[in-house]
Amino acid sequence: TESVILLDYVDKILLPTPYKLNIFNDGFPIYKDLFAELITIKAVSLWLALTALAYFFRKKAPFFAFAVFWFLSGHLLESSIFGLELYFEHRNYLPSLGLIIGIVGTVVELGNKAESYSQNFKKIVNYSCITLISVLSIGFVLVYGAEVASWKNPGTMAISALTERPNSMRAHQEAASFFANLGQFESSAKILNKIEQRWPSTGAYAQYLMLKCFDGN
Repeated sequence: TESVILLDYVDKILLPTPYKLNIFNDGFPIYKDLFAELITIKAVSLWLALTALAYFFRKKAPFFAFAVFWFLSGHLLESSIFGLELYFEHRNYLPSLGLIIGIVGTVVELGNKAESYSQNFKKIVNYSCITLISVLSIGFVLVYGAEVASWKNPGTMAISALTERPNSMRAHQEAASFFANLGQFESSAKILNKIEQRWPSTGAYAQYLMLKCFDGN
């Protein structure tokens, strides 16, 4: 499962969209058999191949090697033998820097290598490098900025959590808390009943008891 999650992390870093960015990921699919799903074979094979390529080309493509090893090492520190949640956003913060440095470093390296070519070719490469980095930077600012702006509003965050992460128990708990804070206890109770049916847990039951303190019905 973790090999698939790592690919999802990379997807979020390189191609972020508002739908992908969400702090409620406890409903991520769990794969218990390496050969049961095609995606697990693909994920494990891809990471083995990338690790091998990074090792063999560490001198010719140092930034690529740095990106792969930094990313995997960072997650190795965060995802160990301890029974933590499989998917958690904060684990990706430091490892993601390796990928960003790897991309920017590779682009700069290509620009430096263009110095030995003709003047026109060098200009094309330099302009392409500047354009690529500019587009990536602007895109990241726009996407992450829009997502952070939506998280500032508890209502928007609660509703988007439910629609974007329907299999997340924590997303449902967040929505239940939001409606309870508004005084809409019936709506909150309906969500908590749904949680009790799908994910029986002491946390949801504690929320329900707290709700009963405000509304005996």
